[in-house]
Amino acid sequence: MTLQKNILALLTTYLGFNLLELLCGQFIANNDFLYPILTILNLCLIIVLLSLNHHYQASNKIEQGVKINKLRLSLLILGTSIGLFIVQTFGLYFENIFLHQPAFSQNTNLLIAITQKYPYYLIVIVICAPICEELIFRKVLYGNLSDYFNIGLCLVASSMLFSVAHGDGHYLTYWLIGMLLALCYRYSHTILAPILAHLIMNAIVLWLNFQ
Repeated sequence: MTLQKNILALLTTYLGFNLLELLCGQFIANNDFLYPILTILNLCLIIVLLSLNHHYQASNKIEQGVKINKLRLSLLILGTSIGLFIVQTFGLYFENIFLHQPAFSQNTNLLIAITQKYPYYLIVIVICAPICEELIFRKVLYGNLSDYFNIGLCLVASSMLFSVAHGDGHYLTYWLIGMLLALCYRYSHTILAPILAHLIMNAIVLWLNFQ
């Protein structure tokens, strides 16, 4: 029952805050006001999600596996971070050559443009987004739901939803990224691992694009 409450609480909070962000984007035309508000909303979202996850604390079958030692965990996080960067690079290349998609991520380019004008928005990209996305797409939609549905189906479906949520047309690339993060979660048995790997990847991508 606690696991069901965890799923419901986190999903409804995530969807509610996303709706609020969409409304802000529709009704606040001045970006000098919009992005500070979005930054505050994202920080509030993370606080609420982490609080709810702690309040409705329940381990799914992925998290109930044997924990790995700190060295192996660190290597898994580092290896996943590098793997994510490689997957993104070659995924975009493949989509450009064979699917005639742009050779760049419009989502990434937009975020870079935003942070160049509003540097504080880095908090959202590097910290808030990885925590939020891993709690929802890996913890809830993959891990928690795998207690009720086939784990392979949850792996594929959660990664597809993660891809669709990014909404810039590079569905294959983001699906592969979601799959890799889900596998990091599965073999580390802790949501902290994909959060840190995702955070590191976002930081690397931004750093390279700012050079």
